[in-house]
Amino acid sequence: MRAIKEGLSKDVIDLIATDHAPHSTLEKELEFDKAAFGMIGLETALPLTLELAREGVLGLAEAIKKLSYNSASILGAKAGHLEEGAKADLALIDPEYEYLLGEANILSKSKNSPFVGKTLRERNELTMIGGEIVWEREA
Repeated sequence: MRAIKEGLSKDVIDLIATDHAPHSTLEKELEFDKAAFGMIGLETALPLTLELAREGVLGLAEAIKKLSYNSASILGAKAGHLEEGAKADLALIDPEYEYLLGEANILSKSKNSPFVGKTLRERNELTMIGGEIVWEREA
């Protein structure tokens, strides 16, 4: 963890991503060498990255950039930023929301996360792509 945090803070690591591998319990609850690789990550990537910002590992703008703009830039996509007249690609985040991550509140079909039982902050409330709302949290 120290090496990863140092790489992020010194800008050696350009972006933060997840492969979001939602395996069933049948695929995961096996001997280590037989279990499927990976875990879910979409729902924890944002709060865990922003936790790094609260710890001072990254500035807030740099943390968001590593989650969005940098990957778009590497792929050559014109995305990950806002500009006047452009269609919005954005996520609205509730910075004050605090919750205990539990299997019941994981939206993924899989629940395989080492962060179940961890208190997290921040969560996505709405996502827009091309100026259209593509996801909104249910009340």
